[in-house]
Amino acid sequence: MTRIIVLLAVAACLCLNCASLGGPPAASGDDDTREKREFGSTRECVPGQYLVILEKNAAIDLIRIAFKGCGMQSVDRIAGDLYLVKFGPDPGLEKLRSLAIKGIVSVEPNYVYRAHQGRVFNLPWGRVSRKNVG
Repeated sequence: MTRIIVLLAVAACLCLNCASLGGPPAASGDDDTREKREFGSTRECVPGQYLVILEKNAAIDLIRIAFKGCGMQSVDRIAGDLYLVKFGPDPGLEKLRSLAIKGIVSVEPNYVYRAHQGRVFNLPWGRVSRKNVG
């Protein structure tokens, strides 16, 4: 149940924020599962898993054709035209974006989202405790 909620949250973010394949380049470094964000923090990704958005009413075969030689293990439909694609060895975001063909709108990493468990929130504008919030 939690996995479905997380995937739906990611799908909503992708639909709102990613209109094309020309997103920010992946950060270089030892850890390929992290991408640099605006405020200096990092976002953790699930290695070898990517979310792919197809054009409306496009066939799932487009994903299989585009990523045929990349060690693809499975393609699961999440909702609408959003699919979770799993790879054996991780081919990397740049390679998948370069292989995208007409009909594939977006290829993004499967980001990990976690609920905040502490009593203090670390916000971009400073630290705020619950007693100050209300």
